[in-house]
Amino acid sequence: EFVRNMPPVVFIFIFYFFISSQLVPILGIDEISVRASPSTLAILEVILGPPELFSNVISGIFCLAIFEAAYITEIVRAGILAVSHGQSEAAHALGLQHNRPLQLIIVPQALRVIVPPLCSQYLNLTKNSSLAIAIGYMDITATLGGISLMQTGKEMETMIIVMGVYLVISLTISSFMNWFNQRIRMTER
Repeated sequence: EFVRNMPPVVFIFIFYFFISSQLVPILGIDEISVRASPSTLAILEVILGPPELFSNVISGIFCLAIFEAAYITEIVRAGILAVSHGQSEAAHALGLQHNRPLQLIIVPQALRVIVPPLCSQYLNLTKNSSLAIAIGYMDITATLGGISLMQTGKEMETMIIVMGVYLVISLTISSFMNWFNQRIRMTER
C-alpha cells in the first residue's frame, strides 16, 4: 500500500539514495566490473551499459521491479478474490487436495479478470522506465534521444523517433496481451 501511494519519481529517488546505497555494497555490484573477465565484462556492457553505471542500472531495475510488483500483486489478488468462494468449496467437495483447486479451477477463472489490467500495468512499466533516467539509468530516452539529439541538434525529429520507438514497444506489448486475452477468453457453447 505504501509503495502504490507514492509517485514513481519520489520512489525512485528514495530507493536510489537511501536503500540502494545500502544494497549495492551488500550484493557486491561495484566489484563485478573489477573481478569479471574481459569477455564477461563485454557482455555486461552490452546489457547494462558502462561499468561505472552498473550500480545505477541495477538500482533502477530493482526499483522498477518493486514499484510494479506492488501493483501487479494487487491485480492478481483482486483477480483471485473475484472468483466465487463456492468454486473452491466445490473443488474440495470433489476431493481435490492442497493446491489442485487453485491450479485447476481458481487461477484459470481468475486469469480472465487479471489479464486486462495486467496489460495496462505492463504498458505503465514501459513508460515508467523512462523516469529512471533521474538516477542515471540509461534507457531508450537517454540513449537514443540524448545521443541523437547531441549529434544532430534536431530536437523535434529526435523526440518523434523516441516516441515512435515507445509506440512500437507499447503496441507490441498490447497486441501480445490482447492475443493472450483472446486465448483465455471464455467461449460460448
